[in-house]
Amino acid sequence: MQQDGPTRDLSSRGQRYDAILDIMQHPSIQSFTIRGPRDFSKQSSLLSRSEDFSHLLRLDVSLHELKGDIPGVMHLITKASNLSDLAIGTGALEKDNGSLYVLEAYNAIAEHRTYPIHFKDLNLVIPPSLRESNQSKATQELLKFYCQNGSGMLDADRLDEVVVDTLAKAIATTNGSAFEALDLRRDDQLGDVFINNISSIVSRSELHEIWMCTREDSGRVRILESIQWKHLRRLDIRLKRGTFETRVMRALVDVVTKMSEKVELDQFWFWSESWDTPLTLPEGDLLQTFVASVSFKILVLLVDMTLDQILSLLKSTDFSRLEKLLLWAKDFDSVKVDAIIDGVGHATKLSVLELEHAHITDEQRRRMKSKGISLKNC
Repeated sequence: MQQDGPTRDLSSRGQRYDAILDIMQHPSIQSFTIRGPRDFSKQSSLLSRSEDFSHLLRLDVSLHELKGDIPGVMHLITKASNLSDLAIGTGALEKDNGSLYVLEAYNAIAEHRTYPIHFKDLNLVIPPSLRESNQSKATQELLKFYCQNGSGMLDADRLDEVVVDTLAKAIATTNGSAFEALDLRRDDQLGDVFINNISSIVSRSELHEIWMCTREDSGRVRILESIQWKHLRRLDIRLKRGTFETRVMRALVDVVTKMSEKVELDQFWFWSESWDTPLTLPEGDLLQTFVASVSFKILVLLVDMTLDQILSLLKSTDFSRLEKLLLWAKDFDSVKVDAIIDGVGHATKLSVLELEHAHITDEQRRRMKSKGISLKNC
């Protein structure tokens, strides 16, 4: 289809793609595929047309190329009242918040469908259920299929309260774990309803990995307190600078010190919003207590500590599983590096010690190599 020039474009704004709708409205058309463009519903008269598409039996739309235009897709589907088959493509969205678009699309369609829905890129076919009118039950059905065939990642960075509420209600009636990973690195203020629902989802999910950005609110602490620690393998906490580090660490210490068995994490990352600007050490011995209460394979602490604090931390560290340790300091001079090398000891599985901003000599590298440890300045 040829593009009109600027003058023509201005005069026909809102009707640029009406030719597509005219083709769709022909009574001989029974199957139609839409592959974009992203502004289709806005740059056509779709939302204002009174005519329906009741002759259509099959519809194939791409959320990827329509950029998740749920209102436009939903309007089109309701106008196609006699559909017997609906195919939805997610494409690259599966790699970038694809679950968000899939859930929104399914929730919008669930009350109206009497036909199977094909989520093609997820290798997912959901059969019709004439009795299904409750959105929570519909989402429960999608969750079951999605967790069997999808990535198991709950990307909450762009989820709104409606979708999260529906997820929480569905998961509350679902047997087994809903998700394996949570990504909540958004740093905006979260509402109480959102926090409560995310906490509910976390408490009912056997999460293996969590990435979270925390700030000056108590909500994210409630999420941390909801974790099933026996399943968790990686915890990545990025903090906004301020006094909140103490609050987060106190919540973590309170949880792990009450566990009947020692918590095991494959990875723990504790760092600030900027890699080059570390956190100040939380007051007291909270970080030391947490490190002493958990067994790690990889421990990354981008926290500004004095040499005495680092050596005290090393004394409390469980080296039985630790394979990689990364520490930060404003000035890792040669004297400090020597003290840290002595503090690590010999009987350890540690294979990599990385010291941010350290001045490391060849002799120090040889000393660590004799212990089977690679000493690096990352």
